[in-house]
Amino acid sequence: MLLVAEGLLMYLPEPEVGRLLRRVTARFEHGTVLFDVVPPWVVRSSRFLPPGYRGFRMAWAPRGPGDVRRLAPHLRLTGAVEALRWSPPGGARPAQRLFAAVPPLRRQLRLLRWEF
Repeated sequence: MLLVAEGLLMYLPEPEVGRLLRRVTARFEHGTVLFDVVPPWVVRSSRFLPPGYRGFRMAWAPRGPGDVRRLAPHLRLTGAVEALRWSPPGGARPAQRLFAAVPPLRRQLRLLRWEF
């Protein structure tokens, strides 16, 4: 089983993230789960989005693998890569360009691979 939840879990409240991950690991004998994470400060900052973007307010950001394992104990982290390695010239939003251009910011947006 392969679950790809890129661009999804950060918008769900933590209890819903936990329910989803536990249901997947309980339903299937083994599999891979891929999802991206943002740092907690990005979630906090999303509260201040302008009115037209408030639907994009984020709700969940694990501080580390232990936060995910607490929600779904059967998962084990097997890989992580930077989510933004580059940004297309002129085609990305300003925030994407900023994150892609500043290595300390870029390293905080990660795509994680979990196995069970």
